[in-house]
Amino acid sequence: GVERVALALRLIGAKSIQAAMDSVRTVLERVARQERTLLSMGWHPYGTPTGSVPGDPPWRISGHLSRRVHVYGPHLRGLFRSRVIGWVGNDAVYARIHELGGWTGEGHRTYLPPRPHLEPAWRIVRPGVRATFAHELGKTIRRG
Repeated sequence: GVERVALALRLIGAKSIQAAMDSVRTVLERVARQERTLLSMGWHPYGTPTGSVPGDPPWRISGHLSRRVHVYGPHLRGLFRSRVIGWVGNDAVYARIHELGGWTGEGHRTYLPPRPHLEPAWRIVRPGVRATFAHELGKTIRRG
C-alpha cells in the first residue's frame, strides 16, 4: 500500500530531476548552436572592414569566435532544494567586448560598438524552453 506509493513517488522525483537535466542540456545546446549560426552569418578577410553593422553579430574572419562557444553543465546544485544549472558562452578573450561593446585598443581610444551574438541566440531559443521542459517531464510521468 502506502510504502509502494511512497517508493513510486520517490522514483518519479528522481526521474524528474534527470528530465530537468536533460531539458537544460537540450536548451543550452540549442542556444550554443544558434550562437554559432549567428557568428557565421557573414565573412570578411583579415584587415578589411567588416560588413557587420552595429547591433548585428560580428562577421567571421577566422572562425575562432564561433569555435569558442561552449556549453557547461548541466549540474545539480543543492541538497534539499535542488536546482539544475548550466551555462552557455564564449571563452574567446574578445567575445565580451563584441557582445556588449566598449572602449578598446591602445589607451582605450577606439570604441567598438556592440555586436551581440549570445543575447540574440537566447531570444531565438527562449520561446521553446517551456515546451522542451514539458515534453521531457511528460515523458517521465508517462513512464512512471
